[in-house]
Amino acid sequence: MRRVRIGQGSALVWDSAGTDAPWLHFGHATGMHAQLYAALLDPLAKHFNIMASDARGHGENRRAAEGPEAMAWDQLAGETLALMDYIQKDRPWWLVGHSLGATCALIAAVTAPYRVAGLVMLDPPFIPFALAREMRAKGEMPQNPLADQSRRRRADFASREEAMASYVGRGVFRQFSDEDLQAYVQGGFREVKGGVRLACLPEAEALCFEGVRLDVEDLLGALARPFVLLAGETGSTVPEEDFAAFAGHPLCERAERLPGTGHFLPLQAPAAVRAAILALCKG
Repeated sequence: MRRVRIGQGSALVWDSAGTDAPWLHFGHATGMHAQLYAALLDPLAKHFNIMASDARGHGENRRAAEGPEAMAWDQLAGETLALMDYIQKDRPWWLVGHSLGATCALIAAVTAPYRVAGLVMLDPPFIPFALAREMRAKGEMPQNPLADQSRRRRADFASREEAMASYVGRGVFRQFSDEDLQAYVQGGFREVKGGVRLACLPEAEALCFEGVRLDVEDLLGALARPFVLLAGETGSTVPEEDFAAFAGHPLCERAERLPGTGHFLPLQAPAAVRAAILALCKG
C-alpha cells in the first residue's frame, strides 16, 4: 500500500496484483477517510489493484470544501471518476463504497456506465423513496439532524491521544474496535499549532450530510450494472421498504442485512464484506 497524491487529491493504492488484475475503487463514509478501511482492503490486494481515495474535504484531500456545490454528491462522484481515469482508463472498474461512498458509487455507475463493471453498496444513505417523492413534489428538503450535529462537533484537540479518548464508546464510535478508532484518529486529524484538528472540518461534514439525494430511486431504476447491497441489521440507512426495491432490481446479485451489524458494517463484518466483493467481482 502506498499514498498517491494527484494534484490536491489523495488516495491509498495497492497495485501489486499485476497488470492483468482488475481495478477496484473504494469510497468512504462522510467524515471518514481511506485509511480507516485499509485493514478491510489489504487482503483483497491479492485479487485486485485497489484505489481508496479521500473525498474532497476528508483525510489527505486538500481540495476546498466550502459551499454546497463543492460537497454535492454528484461533484464527489465526478472527482472519483476523474481519479479512476488518471490511474487506469483503459478498462472498467469495480466500485465499492460505504455510506456516502456507496451512494456516490451508484451516481458514478449511472453517470458513466462504460467506466464501471459493477458495484457493491454498503449501507448507502438516501432520503426514503416515498418521502423523497413527496419532498420533490413540494420542492423541499427534509430536516437534517446529522448536519446540525456535525456543526456542533469539536474540531481541535491537544493531541491525537486526547481526541481518541474523547471518542471511546460515544456515538458512531461505539461500533469501532480499538484498532478502527486508532486508524480513524491517525488519518482523520492534521497537525496544527498547539495540537491537532479534524481533517474533515465540522462545516464540511455538515455540507456533505446536506448533499443527501432525493433521486436515489431514479438512480436505482437507471442502473445498468450488476450490484450487491449489504446493509446493517440495526441503525441502517436503508429502510425495509426501499431495501425491497434494491433486492428486486433485475441486476441485483445479492441483497442482505448482515447479522449483528450496524451502519459501520464494513468495520464490524470485514470478512463477510470481502466475501461479497469477491463473489460479485471474481465470480
